[in-house]
Amino acid sequence: MRKLSNGGVAKDELDLLFLRVVRQDVKRYLGLKDKNLKQSLTELLRSKPETLLKKLNSIPNDPRKRGIMLQVVYVEISSELFKIISNLCDKYNLDFIDLVSEYSTSKLTGLTDKTKKRKVSKSKIKKLPKELQIYVSILSKLNQYEEKTEQFYRTKKQDSFLIPELYYEEIRKNLLFLLNPSNGRWAIVDDISFLNPEKWVRRAYSPDVVQGDLLILPKEILSDEEREFFRALVANGVIYQNRRIKIESPDLTIQPSLLSIVVTTYCNFRCKYCYEEDFKPMRPDLENMERTISRLFSKYPTIKTVSFFGGEPLLEFEAIRRLTFNPFIYGLPKSIQTNGSLINEEIARYFKLHKFGVGISLDGPDDYNKLRILPTGENTYEKILEGIDKLKYVGVMFGLLSTYTKDSEGLEKEYISWISELNPSSFGVNVGVHRKYLPSWRSTLKFFQTTFEAYVNSDIWTKIRYNTFLYHIDVLLLPPKDRSLMLFRNPCGAGRSHITVNPDGSLSPCPELFMFKSYDLNFFDKFKPVYTRVVESMCPACPFRYICTGGCPGKSIVYHGRINKPLEELCKFRKRFFVWLASKLYEDKKYLEVYKHWKKNLKVNQITLEP
Repeated sequence: MRKLSNGGVAKDELDLLFLRVVRQDVKRYLGLKDKNLKQSLTELLRSKPETLLKKLNSIPNDPRKRGIMLQVVYVEISSELFKIISNLCDKYNLDFIDLVSEYSTSKLTGLTDKTKKRKVSKSKIKKLPKELQIYVSILSKLNQYEEKTEQFYRTKKQDSFLIPELYYEEIRKNLLFLLNPSNGRWAIVDDISFLNPEKWVRRAYSPDVVQGDLLILPKEILSDEEREFFRALVANGVIYQNRRIKIESPDLTIQPSLLSIVVTTYCNFRCKYCYEEDFKPMRPDLENMERTISRLFSKYPTIKTVSFFGGEPLLEFEAIRRLTFNPFIYGLPKSIQTNGSLINEEIARYFKLHKFGVGISLDGPDDYNKLRILPTGENTYEKILEGIDKLKYVGVMFGLLSTYTKDSEGLEKEYISWISELNPSSFGVNVGVHRKYLPSWRSTLKFFQTTFEAYVNSDIWTKIRYNTFLYHIDVLLLPPKDRSLMLFRNPCGAGRSHITVNPDGSLSPCPELFMFKSYDLNFFDKFKPVYTRVVESMCPACPFRYICTGGCPGKSIVYHGRINKPLEELCKFRKRFFVWLASKLYEDKKYLEVYKHWKKNLKVNQITLEP
């Protein structure tokens, strides 16, 4: 990863570079071969002032160059020029101050003449003593073009491309991922020489192309091809036109649409990577839960969906029955996340009758499911498949949720074919964050690259939805607030668009943040660390901060014991994976085709991927 801070050239370095460029041009246009510019100009002024004036008039009539070159000449000869004029004023009994004020601007001379600037006519100069005319003409010439130069920059900056500090990573030769870290917008380009400020200092003939962290490029100095290229980058949000566009402030309005109900924290499995051992074992207190649910719906009528969680929620199937018929919940879409081992035909038919969305936790084929065991240490794979068979038998569609861990290495080779055999309606993959089982970033990267490739190049993508595939492309094509997966939003949504009722009737922001609990409905108004933790305090210097948004805060607490520290292995993975995925969207149109297939209601066709 390379960081571009205006090409890595500091402003004072640009000033020196620019001065060298101008001095070289002065020598070239005035035909001066001596290395010492000041000495050469002074000798020319003393011995051949007419020749000097003629050479000054030969400088190209371009305010970007002529004015600045004349300023450099002025700096080099001003002391000698004023000395000569002063001596001649004494000789002809003229007032030096009045003369200089009349034929020069206060900016160059340092004088405080407040009279209105006026153009100096040749006829007026001819009224001076002949010996003095040539020197006053030189002084007037230097001042006249300084004013034109200022006017040029004052007007042309109004119509410019603004290039902020950008980051890039080389995908391969002549293909680079370019990222604006201040908003997460990106593009694939084949060349980044346009980010070199030295190029534009020479082109614009001004060090002012760099202002703060911006390159400012007036359109007048660009070719038609360059303008078209920059317009494409503006359309992608990578650079700006005329003014910097600030990213929208996060919406902190509490308007929950999803209610999660943790029915119990007990579980009939003892998955080795599960962190829910940190839960206090609780069975449902239905009276308290329903009281809280009633208060929630009264305060937040925006709740539109209900999801049941555990532990293992089917350990309390009778509680689920009762809550299903709660007047606030009954008519809403419902879902459940379960390990599937307790599903029998009765439960399967109940799910079908009440139109439950069913998610089954299963990590892969039997050899990759060894961490999901019973308290006795027995394998759970066959029990889960029996539950899945019951769902299939009664016609209940189900999704699969797998957890990728350190013990899953090698799964990528057969994961998609295994999914095809089970034939769920959808599937997704989480990364396990238990300290002992957290996979390396390289292993995680290999798994998702391999499964994404296998998915788009198989025939299952038309009938089985790979949620993780869609979620990650969301990140590259949609602003944080519109992304499907909570952990990729900013803020994530816990306690804002998603709230949780615990078995004792208490409230939490979401099941992942079970360590934060309260019975006070105003609890969510006070729960600000999650809302502001990512960009403001957690990842302010990371160029990918508006892409990955720091990850799940609950997992940060589980792994680090603190909410504002991301998981380093996941950071390394995401930085590399999103660059890879962006390149696939650019090069392999199948990726966008698959994404559009499952996102038919989104105007994805209006999103540009590259200039």
